[in-house]
Amino acid sequence: MQGWTYGQTAKIPVPTSSTNGINNVTYVYAGTTNAGASYSSNIAPTEAGNYTVTATFAQTTNYNEVTVEYDFVISKVKVTEPTIAKDLKYTGKAQTGITAGSSYSLSGTATATNAGNYTATATLGNTANYEWADGTTSAKSYNWSIGKVKLTPTAIVENKVYDGTTNATGSIQLAGAVNNEKPTAIATYKFASAKAGEQKVNVTDITLGNSWTTNYELTTNKLETTATIEKQQLVVTKTNYTGIYDGKSHGITVTTEPSENVEVYYATTALTESNYNTTGSTTPVTRKNAGTTTVYYYVKDLSGNYEDYSSSENTNNGTITINKVILTPSATVNSKEYDGTTNATGSIQLTGAVNNEAPTATATFKFDSKQVGTAKGVTVTNITLGSTWTTNYTLSNTELALENGVITAKTVTPVA
Repeated sequence: MQGWTYGQTAKIPVPTSSTNGINNVTYVYAGTTNAGASYSSNIAPTEAGNYTVTATFAQTTNYNEVTVEYDFVISKVKVTEPTIAKDLKYTGKAQTGITAGSSYSLSGTATATNAGNYTATATLGNTANYEWADGTTSAKSYNWSIGKVKLTPTAIVENKVYDGTTNATGSIQLAGAVNNEKPTAIATYKFASAKAGEQKVNVTDITLGNSWTTNYELTTNKLETTATIEKQQLVVTKTNYTGIYDGKSHGITVTTEPSENVEVYYATTALTESNYNTTGSTTPVTRKNAGTTTVYYYVKDLSGNYEDYSSSENTNNGTITINKVILTPSATVNSKEYDGTTNATGSIQLTGAVNNEAPTATATFKFDSKQVGTAKGVTVTNITLGSTWTTNYTLSNTELALENGVITAKTVTPVA
């Protein structure tokens, strides 16, 4: 008689006898289960173990009772070890790393969602009747893992206006996330040069937000990209000149911020990018004589980091205004001998001249009456500056009234 495996249908003994026949055969089973229990019954055992079946052939007319024993084994069921899942990657959903089975139980971590390393232990539920394929019955531990998803970063760096530094700002976009998740990252951004223009930007220290490091990792933590440093507007301050003629030359004042690496061109006609260095001059436009001059100027940035500045384009042209000096006239009247008229002569004195200049003026003098007398009234009219002085001087008044005129008596020589 052959044995069988636990859980299979028991094998039925097949008796053969050339003397007693097989019609009156009884069977008794005895043995020990793998669990250590003794077994004795006329019913075939079911538990795995070592057994003996005793077949008794009944006595016949010609033959005595015959007993035959046969040893057999009910083997343990061979249990295939759990399958370990390979190459798992985080999906945002629960994943099974160790397969479940009906003949063993799992403890530890057999199913997980987050990336990481895990251990599960498989324990046979009935070691008396089951054993691993290698013949052992002890619990087996298995290591398995869920890998992090790799994210590919790209950087968007903002353009900026020149500020003299290499500081930059930007943002990181991440490709490759799963389960509609939106991981975030930060980084350090630096322009390779502080100068205005399109510049390379070094993006370093790209770091995932803390809440995303469990399940994600970056393909790189540094990048290179480009962004533009735009030219800054120069701060230009223009101060007009307004004053009174003093015999000296004056001009407008132009200051800039920054004050270094700039040139200021001046002209009396509009200056643009195309003519500032041919029409204009770095020598300031000045004015000496009284009057008004419009001054155009163009500020050229030599560093390349600032926008040039045109006064006409910014409606900020300069003006030199020099006002005339006001002279105060006084008069001296000459005495005269009576001549029967009111005609008078004299001279004009002017006060207020500058720069050691000595302007002159003429006038019309008239006595109020023709009679001889002292402290006579004199009218001075049409006080007029000499033509060479009218450019820079003007009179406070053109008429005077005097009370110091003298007409003396005329001496008559008798005729004999």
